[in-house]
Amino acid sequence: MSFKASGFAAITASFLAACAGGQSSQGGGTAFIPQTRLALGCYGTFGVEAMPCPVKLTKRNGGAVAVSVNGPGVVLAVVIAGDCAGPGSPCDVVQAGYTQFEISSVRGQNSCGNGYVVFEALTASASPVGTATVKVVNKYC
Repeated sequence: MSFKASGFAAITASFLAACAGGQSSQGGGTAFIPQTRLALGCYGTFGVEAMPCPVKLTKRNGGAVAVSVNGPGVVLAVVIAGDCAGPGSPCDVVQAGYTQFEISSVRGQNSCGNGYVVFEALTASASPVGTATVKVVNKYC
């Protein structure tokens, strides 16, 4: 087995062990996630985070919040999963820049309640860095 292949195997095994254990591994490249952020529904892998979190859509902010995804080497982010798509969902997500997003609610179209959005962060060469998850609380409906 070549050095690259054995290194990849070690990283993959480390990642799978961290996932199976339900905890992040500081030695495997994943950042330690403070319990307060987990309780708020905010977490990321490999140093990637989305801010602000949680996203609160209220009358005060007109039902729209700008969210930014950042982390080591991150130059692009994309939405890979979430509850914020289509009529009746708690929110809508629109990409506003390379790592910026607008999460919003339209009264009468989006339902009140909570949802989650998962972003994947990428490097300039489109290599994955990690993911970030934000909780969305919609009170603007």
